[in-house]
Amino acid sequence: MSTITSNAKPYTHTVFATARHADLYAKFRPILPGVVMDYVLANLRLHYEPHEWDIAIDVGCGGGQSTQVLAKYFKQVYGFDVSAAQIREALDSYHAHNVHFDVSIAESIPRIESNSCQLIIACLSAQWFDLPKFFAETRRVLAPNGIVALIGYTMFEPIDPDRPNDQTLTELMLGLRTDPVIAPYKLPNADAVDKRYRNISFPDYFEYIYKDNILSQIVICAQDIIGFIETWSPYQQMFKKSQSEANYFLKNFEQKLKSILTVDDLSEKRLLCNYRYYVAMGRKKPTT
Repeated sequence: MSTITSNAKPYTHTVFATARHADLYAKFRPILPGVVMDYVLANLRLHYEPHEWDIAIDVGCGGGQSTQVLAKYFKQVYGFDVSAAQIREALDSYHAHNVHFDVSIAESIPRIESNSCQLIIACLSAQWFDLPKFFAETRRVLAPNGIVALIGYTMFEPIDPDRPNDQTLTELMLGLRTDPVIAPYKLPNADAVDKRYRNISFPDYFEYIYKDNILSQIVICAQDIIGFIETWSPYQQMFKKSQSEANYFLKNFEQKLKSILTVDDLSEKRLLCNYRYYVAMGRKKPTT
């Protein structure tokens, strides 16, 4: 697909609607790591041989970072997102010939025939869905024994390799979730993320599978932490209300970060970064 056509309808939120936010997401959000993909695919292999993996779908795909991970495993891969700006970002980036992007809500997936898809993933996006309608739609498009995987991750834990046992950086990041300045901008659906999707109930036509604490470690530039915060939905809500307040909050956080790392230039400092992923999955039970 090279154009943006859609069945998308406006959500009650517009957190990801702007080109600026789409660009930030593409730059600073992590790519789905192999260790998580291996776990999901291991469950799929229990019922399908790899040569039978015809279609995979990434719902709430954003700029397509996770969608492209699927390309080497499936014959056709589709990425859908409600944000036209995010889909433009995905279309403008490199993607394999078997990867297709389009604007769509999660609850009504276009162009995919019933009982034809082996895997649906949603990476840190399920909290935005109307889940009863979403599950009904996944039931339609998934083939028997196909899997829907809702994937998320906790606030990442940066580690200074020069002081690997110092938890100050991690405490700074985890403290963002309870920071009284940004707390008023926290969206109601953040509860599902805080609970690592454990509060999401799958319908009876799915076999429920859950895995927590899948560790992935990457190397980042300390300056990337600032970019990550800019992608965070509470910060985006603050920015929409008051750019000056948001800029002050970010500058204050940046000064704390520099103080902990004892550096003036964050771009010169490399950090280890731990992401802890969780996966809530449902396998579509074959009809009897």
